[in-house]
Amino acid sequence: MKFSEEIEEIPDNKDEKLNYSVQAAIALLTHFNYSQENIISHEDTGRKNKIDSTNEKIAWEWQIDRDNAAMLKKAYKAIDYLFDFVETNNIAEWVGSEKRTKVRSVFISSAREFHAVYPIEESQRFYYELLPFIEENQTTILPQAMGEELYNDFLTKYQLNALNTIKEQTLLTIIRRYLALQTIFTACTRFALSVFPQGVAQRFMSGGGGRYASKEPADETLRKYAFGIIKPDAEKALGDLQRNIKGIRAQDIDVPIIPNNRPENGFFRS
Repeated sequence: MKFSEEIEEIPDNKDEKLNYSVQAAIALLTHFNYSQENIISHEDTGRKNKIDSTNEKIAWEWQIDRDNAAMLKKAYKAIDYLFDFVETNNIAEWVGSEKRTKVRSVFISSAREFHAVYPIEESQRFYYELLPFIEENQTTILPQAMGEELYNDFLTKYQLNALNTIKEQTLLTIIRRYLALQTIFTACTRFALSVFPQGVAQRFMSGGGGRYASKEPADETLRKYAFGIIKPDAEKALGDLQRNIKGIRAQDIDVPIIPNNRPENGFFRS
């Protein structure tokens, strides 16, 4: 039975379910971390590998790697479930937290919105890992690309849920596509492969090095994928954003060719 099913069997007590969800995430992460240091024991006489030589054999390295991946995946699933639980049940400590309130300051405000542009298995855990990169790329690049005034006005309307026109919704779609791609590129250059959800990591491995990708170091494969695939897509999305903004400015800004002849303006033309 999965831990999520076990939680559902707990009587309708939000506090008990929250407690179990927290315990499950901590226990699975603790088990994973403990396993990394439990393969070899450290004693006064040196490092020892204690097994029953009659009935046991030392696991192959690939078996250990696969087992580590399975344990980490299970731990990440527990964390995702915990995020979903506190979000769905509006747990006050979570809703009022600094990390949670920050999502309304960025144009991609949830794992689901990010997944709609670039698949991340709708992982809340991974989304909040990416949130600092989303904020970084948004605040350092978008004001320059859009212009400070347009950027600030657009962000304010977004936070007020006031992006109602087709032009505004189109621009938001392009912004999200650019931010998601640029954020994945940033993550590829700064994160280890193990931080990514397993499905995302597998896509990197298959896309980055072809038939012999598994023989390359994981970080090098990730870097190749970032610069070979993600970066060009992000640059194209930024170009689309800038072209779309030019269209909006040309239509929305009305600049008179000849100024009005008003004496109070301090000039007059015949």
